[in-house]
Amino acid sequence: MSLTLDTRRLTEALLFVEQVSGRSCADSLNRAGRHAIIGSGSGKGAMQLTPKADRTKIKGLSRKLVRGYVIKKLKQKRMWPMSSAAVSQLVEKEIKRRARGVGYTAFAGYSNAAKAFGERGLKGVNADFGKSDARYSYGKKATRSKLRAEFTNTTPAIELIGGPALQEAIDNAALDLEIYGQKQWSKLFRRLGGR
Repeated sequence: MSLTLDTRRLTEALLFVEQVSGRSCADSLNRAGRHAIIGSGSGKGAMQLTPKADRTKIKGLSRKLVRGYVIKKLKQKRMWPMSSAAVSQLVEKEIKRRARGVGYTAFAGYSNAAKAFGERGLKGVNADFGKSDARYSYGKKATRSKLRAEFTNTTPAIELIGGPALQEAIDNAALDLEIYGQKQWSKLFRRLGGR
């Protein structure tokens, strides 16, 4: 499954900026990619807009519910049966793991892409994220010969929760370009003798 996004507004903004400023579409597209990931003055990026889990709700999860999940995983790994005390320890470990993972989809998932567009990425996390799905996320800048900027978030939950956030982030990046284009248009208009 993949997300389908509406990029018409972004495309129009890119063309407008190229016409009024002379800045190449590739440069504007890379700037828009960076802003769609991390945000800009015109709005938040996908990192900030992607919904995050609520740590208090995770810690308040029913131990019985989590126990069922843990036992199912143990059976899949053929590690069942196991003592009740051992299962209880695994339940607490699972809850702590989930609480630590708040923001994983949003921040770790876009970190490699942010780095590809010249940002720092997620502080304190190495590029490969160990065995997590985020290690496969990436970004590619546009070039003058290939007007296509790409970035991915390969965390499993992104397709379930990330679509609306990413669409809003792309629209915010388009707005940023539109504002820049309007400023350039005003400068051009004044140079040509307008008021």
